[in-house]
Amino acid sequence: MPGIFISYRRGETAYPAGWLFDRLVQHFGAVQIFKDVDSIQLGDDFVEVITRAVGSCDVLLALVGDRWLTITDAQGQRRLDDPNDFVRLEIEAALTRNVRVIPILVDGASMPRADELPASLAQLERRQALELSPSRFDYDTSRLLKVLDATLAAEPWGEIPGYSVAAKTGTAQLWDAKAHCLCQYGSSYIGMAPASNPQVVVAVNIQRPRSGNYFGNAVAGPVFYHVMKFALQTLKIPPDRAKRPNVRLTAP
Repeated sequence: MPGIFISYRRGETAYPAGWLFDRLVQHFGAVQIFKDVDSIQLGDDFVEVITRAVGSCDVLLALVGDRWLTITDAQGQRRLDDPNDFVRLEIEAALTRNVRVIPILVDGASMPRADELPASLAQLERRQALELSPSRFDYDTSRLLKVLDATLAAEPWGEIPGYSVAAKTGTAQLWDAKAHCLCQYGSSYIGMAPASNPQVVVAVNIQRPRSGNYFGNAVAGPVFYHVMKFALQTLKIPPDRAKRPNVRLTAP
């Protein structure tokens, strides 16, 4: 369940997407970031993988270069006008789910106007954008990280599709013997599932996280989610509540 989905075109913004991916992984860890080349394994059905990732992400970063609006396919058709274009489908799915979509304007690109976009993407014009420039990469990404920290800290990692979960998150100060102060942190996330008839208990305790974030939900929550989900599936414990509908990446 990646929290952050990076949407980009390989032929236009592959390098900025790679730099941004590395910075986000350094801060949040790889488990919370989805970028197709780095997140899809050999032999995976990439349509299914991308569908699941967009359907469960909390933030979609839409990288917009100076040719994002006008780039065409082999037949000369503007790719955004193709209902099966994956960049279009990714953003459509996120807007439909009311996911936080942040346009990332790369190398001086302008924000697309609603009348330049397919009707299904017109809402993108209203989303506050971030300019990303190689000359001020650290400053631009630090602004982005503050927004992402706040968004992911509020993410309910105890929500596992099909299961009721009872969980508690915690953040504690730890004594730093060298600095002689309570300036280190411990992050925890403990829970059991299914809550209606507990079969599995998972306790995650991370001492002195180094990602820059230390809140229990943001740091230990993703680990809890993936371990608990894996345990429930491996032990073949039946769900105790209906699953949420999945958003499919298919043309209308």
